[in-house]
Amino acid sequence: MSTQIVTMTQTVANVSADSKGVVAVRYTNIYTDATSKVIQETIAGEYINPGDDYSQKDPKVIAVCQVVQTQEVIAAYKEAQNANINPTA
Repeated sequence: MSTQIVTMTQTVANVSADSKGVVAVRYTNIYTDATSKVIQETIAGEYINPGDDYSQKDPKVIAVCQVVQTQEVIAAYKEAQNANINPTA
């Protein structure tokens, strides 16, 4: 049985934000073998809510989060989340 070395390279394909400050990130993952031949390509994604820690993310993602997720946006998002969890009838 032989072992194949596979390398995964992840790049940011798209970053966008909605009106509530939630940042959506789409990644492209490219898997290559030892000869740099592409074996597989996948798409992945994640959402970064206002107040989430994004400090270890890609610089492009950090830049968008810093602009969109202001302290006011974070406070409004948390208030809306609390209202949905504890609605007042």
